Amino acid sequence: MPAVVVKQKSYRVPNSEEPGSTYVIRHPDNKDSLEVPGIRNDYETNVFGMLQYSAKHYGGREFLGRRAYNQQTNKFGDFQWLTYQEAYSRVLNIGSGLIHVLKRHVRPNADINEITRLPLGMYAPNRVEWILADYAGLSQNMYTVALYDTLGADSIEYIVNHAEIEILVCSLDKVPKLLKLREKLPALKAIVSMDAFAPQTPDETLPSPFNTSSVTVLRQWADAAGIALYDLPAVEALGAADPIHPRVPKTNDVFCLCYTSGTTGTPKAAMIMHSNMDYVQRVVPQFVPVTSPPVVLSYLPLAHIYERFCQIYVMSSGGKIGVFSGNILNIVDDLQTLGPNVFNSVPRLLNRIYDRLVAGSIHAPGLTGVIARRA
Repeated sequence: MPAVVVKQKSYRVPNSEEPGSTYVIRHPDNKDSLEVPGIRNDYETNVFGMLQYSAKHYGGREFLGRRAYNQQTNKFGDFQWLTYQEAYSRVLNIGSGLIHVLKRHVRPNADINEITRLPLGMYAPNRVEWILADYAGLSQNMYTVALYDTLGADSIEYIVNHAEIEILVCSLDKVPKLLKLREKLPALKAIVSMDAFAPQTPDETLPSPFNTSSVTVLRQWADAAGIALYDLPAVEALGAADPIHPRVPKTNDVFCLCYTSGTTGTPKAAMIMHSNMDYVQRVVPQFVPVTSPPVVLSYLPLAHIYERFCQIYVMSSGGKIGVFSGNILNIVDDLQTLGPNVFNSVPRLLNRIYDRLVAGSIHAPGLTGVIARRA
């Protein structure tokens, strides 16, 4: 009988157990140190620096894509792409524009060089504008604080106040929700809508149920509440007209605050540093070798750190990120259209996919189920 080779999956650090905590487990290749071997040493050690590197080395490659929506057929078409250089140019303009908005409406007496290391609120499902605004904040050494609907109004109120968010970028449908909470959000001074108030192309419209009249009402509501309301194209135009040189974060600067759902009390913030993201993009190639530039579908919530880790690794590798069409039930169609070579997921979603497969096969009624169970 041939010998069975068992590969060690983990290493238990001797004498590491302490009262109230378990022993320490490490990867067998890093038994004595958490230092990462010298892989990709030519990369920057902060996330914005990684984007600069990728824009320089992969400028003409496709980077961020969304599916075009045809209103007449009520269907999504192929992915439309921004190259690395196109995305980088937009990031610089949006980043400069955000600082100008802060200078006008939040900190008018501050020197513009002092407006940095501030929180940037994010509140929207996955979309290209989310990613652009995220990198734009990083270009001015701001750090993102993500919100999501399942938190509920109380938790959103708590996080905005706890993180002292003064400017927040969101999808248009979130603007009324934030304005309703205005009296409970004293620090919030500016909101930027990811959706343009005026369609930029003939095929582009405001998301239902909004129209130009309702946007006018939102602007009046925001003005009465003492909130400066912009759309992303206006912020981008501000930055293009008056650029501010990027303020590249340091390795030990904050990358983002990632809040828990608060199921056992108020939400708790995990402080993620640029050094954490640097560690990931250096260590992943050792354990998840990818022979060609990765192509991934962005559908897991960007408010969660796992999706951010995955995206930054793809970006630093010169890969492509296609954003899903917004409905998790259409993910198969999104995948077929994109053709990814990497699929990142979580057990909960895989269980749902498994349940749908067995429901349509071995658990199906009639002849279909009989054939599937005998296969």
